[in-house]
Amino acid sequence: MGFRFRKSFKIAPGIRFNVSNKGFGMSAGMPGTGLSYSASTNTRKRKGTNADQVINYSELPTSVKSKKTTLLLCIFLGIFGIHRFYTGKIGTGVLWFVTVGIFFFGWLSDIIRILSGHFLDSNGCVIR
Repeated sequence: MGFRFRKSFKIAPGIRFNVSNKGFGMSAGMPGTGLSYSASTNTRKRKGTNADQVINYSELPTSVKSKKTTLLLCIFLGIFGIHRFYTGKIGTGVLWFVTVGIFFFGWLSDIIRILSGHFLDSNGCVIR
């Protein structure tokens, strides 16, 4: 028999941090509207899925967009999604604009992903 653990912490109205034995995640929503966003990491592999495939970012093609420009746009105007418009991600740019960078958590996540070299443009190319 397996061990199960799950704990959810309310950070602010509509924002929760979730911890379980499989990973952790963040969910945010606007109460009463039906709009929500969630992101999670799984530390365990699922059987019968492609979870064992790892993306090797060094083998992906390089974007023509500048990493320095993307990072500066993200730091200073990221809560409005300007860096996503710059990289061609129009849909999520609008989402970032409407939700103030997915309530600041998406903005922080994008800064980390740009710095670590895991941020992709709309064509699936790595920003370098």
